[in-house]
Order: sequence, then C-alpha cells, then structure tokens
Amino acid sequence: MSNEDKTPLYQENEKVLVHHQNTIYEAKVLKHEYKVDPKKSSDPKKYHYYFIHYLGWNEKWNEWVEQSRLLKYNEQNVELMVSIRGRTRLGPPGPPIVPLTSKKKSKNGNSSSTAAGGDESTSTTSTTTTTTTSTSTASSSSSSSSSHHKRKREIPSNINIEIPEIVSLPRNPSIKTLLDDFVNNNNNNVETRLIVEGVISYFNKALGCQLLYKFERPQYSDILKNHPDKPLSEIYGAEHLLRLFVKLPEFISISEMIPETVIILTKTIDEIVKYLERNISTLFLKEYNPVTSYYNRLASSKIKLI
Repeated sequence: MSNEDKTPLYQENEKVLVHHQNTIYEAKVLKHEYKVDPKKSSDPKKYHYYFIHYLGWNEKWNEWVEQSRLLKYNEQNVELMVSIRGRTRLGPPGPPIVPLTSKKKSKNGNSSSTAAGGDESTSTTSTTTTTTTSTSTASSSSSSSSSHHKRKREIPSNINIEIPEIVSLPRNPSIKTLLDDFVNNNNNNVETRLIVEGVISYFNKALGCQLLYKFERPQYSDILKNHPDKPLSEIYGAEHLLRLFVKLPEFISISEMIPETVIILTKTIDEIVKYLERNISTLFLKEYNPVTSYYNRLASSKIKLI
C-alpha cells in the first residue's frame, strides 16, 4: 500500500462540506482515524474516517464519516451545495431544523400532534408583533439554553399578515424570485445565500401543515395537482412568506440550533422583513380574490384534501 493511501485528505479543525443523504452540509473535522470499516469485518482494507461536527447544529449530530462523503470547502463546492439545496423540494432530510407539528395535551391527558395552520385554526394571530428567539451577549452564551431571551420583532403595520381572502396563484414575484433578489442586493453573500436557501427549503415543508387558512386548503390541493413538480416557493409569494416569519420564533425555540446560528438567522430574517417593507408596492398584492362558495364548501366538507 502506498504512502498516498495512508495520507488523509483533510486535517483536524479543517472546514469541509459533507454529503448527508441527498444534500450537503458545512462541517468541521474534529478527529481522523485510518482504520478498517467496522461494518465490514471481513474486509481487511483500511479507510480514512473523520469525526465531524455539523456547523450550526447541536453536538449530538456529530458523527464519523468515510472520506468519500467529504468535499473541500471552496467556492466551486459551495456553489454545488447551494445548487443542490435549491433543487430539493422538501428540504434537507438530515438533522431536523424544527418539528413541523407541536404536541398538545388534550383534556384526557393524551398528547396529539396539531398543525398550527390547519383546519379550525388560522395561520396567524391577530397581533402585528411576534416574538423571536435571540441570545444574550457573547459573555453569557456559554451558559445553558435558559440564557436565551425573547425580543419583539415588529411586523410593519402597513403589511397585512391576515388575509381573509384568496391570494391569486401563482404569484409574481414568487418567494424564490424575491429572495434571490434580496441575496443579490446583499452582494450575493455566501452566508446570506445559505440562510435564504434554508428559508426556502423550510417554507416548502411548512406551508401545507402550518401556514394555511382552512379556506385556502382547496386551492393548495389544486396547486399540488396542477404543479406536482414545481417547488411551492416558486408558486406562492410574499404574503405567505411573511406568515412563516411570524411562526419562526415558535419553531426556533424548540429547535436544536446553537445560539450563534440563531443570532445569524434572526438578523437575516429581520433584514428580509425590512426588504419586504421597502418594496411593499411591488411584492404584495393590492387586491385579493373573495373566497368562492365552492372553496367554502370544500373546506367545510369531510372530503379529504391533499
């Protein structure tokens, strides 16, 4: 066996990219071992293994990975990561960002999963402010998660987050288009791009179970039937994106994200909200369609919608 085979491609503390199922994550190499594959005891060949930490994720997701799953952290591979995440309709299937349902105790003591935007409930509250999770200063960030505090993020009063009517779809600009423009206006910053890709991915997952009014579900069902291969972020617009931002603090509070990631995410979301306000005349509809009797009947019926 040549010395080249024994030489690791990646060093401890090196920032890398890691293939995880059908997407790519940023990570840091913590350890390296050159050893026999523990799952192939009959194979005497040795392989390079790296114990990695997924950047922005809780340490419980640290794991050993084989060298073939790693990529060098460079501009070309970062672009590959962004491209792959952009093509993933349901988002990364690896370490979960947050659960899409919340557990609630019923009167009989049993717990049940409920979607905040489904059926009888509406997708937003009646207030124009929402609570977002932030963190304390760097000097106290080393303490437990109880050191986090909540602050108010005000949704601009001139942006309506409660729409008792139907938004015409598909929207132009779509969420994907307006967020791409936001990134370009921020000099196409790689960190901003990655956060935006995460927001798009999570919107695609959260819309159907968290962000819709009951009377919007028949329209949503029609969209899925008529556009089965198109990401929802390319169909819906700013109105529904803002609903996600209203709900994000609740999601973040039960997530596995580390404080540093929460700070970056919160800052970027605030910047996007300001961007939406500055461009309210072009990003939001001025008029909405009334809810038709057909949609009302479907929403009230026992017919199972997608």
